[in-house]
Amino acid sequence: MVAAMKRLISVTVPLLSLAIAGCGDESDDLPVDGREFDGVTYSERAPYQGRVIDGYLNNARVWLDLDDNGQYTAGPVEIELDSGNTHILEDGEPTVMSGPGGRFSMDVSALDVPPSIGANLDPRDYPLYALAIPGQTLEERSYGDEAVSRAFLMSASPGVTNITPLTTLARFRSLAGQWNTENPIPDNRFADLDGINLWKDYILANDDRAHAYARALARFMASQIPDGYNDYLAGNGSDGSEASLLPRDGVYLLGYSVVQNVDEVIAIVDAAVSGGNYGNVDTDTLILPDVDVEVSNPRLLVSQRVSARPTRSDTLPTNTSDLGASAELSFEYSE
Repeated sequence: MVAAMKRLISVTVPLLSLAIAGCGDESDDLPVDGREFDGVTYSERAPYQGRVIDGYLNNARVWLDLDDNGQYTAGPVEIELDSGNTHILEDGEPTVMSGPGGRFSMDVSALDVPPSIGANLDPRDYPLYALAIPGQTLEERSYGDEAVSRAFLMSASPGVTNITPLTTLARFRSLAGQWNTENPIPDNRFADLDGINLWKDYILANDDRAHAYARALARFMASQIPDGYNDYLAGNGSDGSEASLLPRDGVYLLGYSVVQNVDEVIAIVDAAVSGGNYGNVDTDTLILPDVDVEVSNPRLLVSQRVSARPTRSDTLPTNTSDLGASAELSFEYSE
């Protein structure tokens, strides 16, 4: 059985796929979402700790994305401070490899800023990324460790220290949702999916449903990584620290593709459930959407112009009922 091929020509995110359940009574309230609000102070800089999860992922590249390009940046990295001064990280963005249990402990001492030029940088103000490297990153399965066969890239919103397919969904739902309003919407409004807390460690919480969704999304995300990039990582002994072969817009397009296709992926998982037991779903055998994403030369909308024409006079009226549309907009992001 072959999955139907479709091209990702629009990443217009409908309100339905961005349905915001909020953090109401149905949401998981387990304190395992990785959100860093524990009152830790950074006067003595502590490591920034978290976990990388599909199953728990050992030996994945993790970094703090200070320059918002979606890829690891080696030094020097210049950060403009609120004071107007510039702080330089000579060794690049803070980075580390995950260990057993998917745990990472990242040295963020480079975020300490000389008092003479400004305040220290807070790692919770920046998103985390994790790259699963084919042949090297190990997924901890019930029967033992298994090397991932194909690369995939995950992210988490600032302050969230679990990095999973579901935190990736939550982050890019949030980014897409900001397009629909002039007022910022808190990230946690996008961190719920039909009662599932997208930030949590679903393995620790024994949430088979969330785990099944995450594993299916990880497969979908891996299918969209360009073959050339995957082959480079697999064939060159890469540790994921090289400058990525993915452009920034390509990284973001991959994230928005997850948002656009999550409903279909979840429906496929739900259809495979027997007797309500998500723990028995073999996500490796599911036929998932095959979406062609052009990440090497993506077209992302950066501006738009809307014109109007009067219908009853030669000058523009103040009443909108007398205005006629001069064009319809189509948001195209790739071919």
